[in-house]
Amino acid sequence: MVKNVEPKSPPSRSAKILYKVRFNQVLGGRKYESTFTGNDMLTDVSIIRKSVSSLYKEGYFYTFMDQENYIQYQCREYGRTTALHTG
Repeated sequence: MVKNVEPKSPPSRSAKILYKVRFNQVLGGRKYESTFTGNDMLTDVSIIRKSVSSLYKEGYFYTFMDQENYIQYQCREYGRTTALHTG
């Protein structure tokens, strides 16, 4: 989640303006900073909380099922974090 955007003046007239962006992770709340130019594109994401049931684990993948509409979701484990994919 974006918390703050600060424009930074370029050191020379021909340089691009830089934007320092501060983020907070949705899960865990860790802080993250990155610098972008005006041409950099960021993608929007949607976050939805749902009640799901754990179905099974296969290798590095966990499979869950939505309790309302029975859609299955798959999460890949990356160390201590996971990435969610719809299936």
